[in-house]
Amino acid sequence: MLTIQEQTIVNASSDTVFNVVTALETYKEWNPWIVEASGIPDEGQLIEVKVKMGAKIISAQHRILVSKPNIEFRWCDVGWFTRLAYGERARFIKPLANGGVEYRVDLTVTGFLWWFVKLVYGKSMEAGLKAETNALKERAEGSVDLP
Repeated sequence: MLTIQEQTIVNASSDTVFNVVTALETYKEWNPWIVEASGIPDEGQLIEVKVKMGAKIISAQHRILVSKPNIEFRWCDVGWFTRLAYGERARFIKPLANGGVEYRVDLTVTGFLWWFVKLVYGKSMEAGLKAETNALKERAEGSVDLP
């Protein structure tokens, strides 16, 4: 199994962070890793994303598994390849006493060929998730002023 995790403190409300994460159509404005996304961010819905993996842009379809406002947003890969390597991305938002949040994202790949995904895309996935987390922090903090 391949697991990549990033977390940060975001000086914005949980509502603001959740809105940034679920506003799929705006990913192209701020997200350096998921360069395009579309669809309805509700549980059970299919969404389309374009991910930058090194020099390549890969298109993939995902299903929203969990969409709990201000708490969790999770999706998984769909398609024939999930029988070989299944990916899931979970984002967690935990409110802090100062009005900010602890934001964590877990990317997990399981299945028979998880090791192949790690070998071919592991470094790109690590760099992409880190860049995305930093960009989310910047986007959310730029969207709101906290006391």
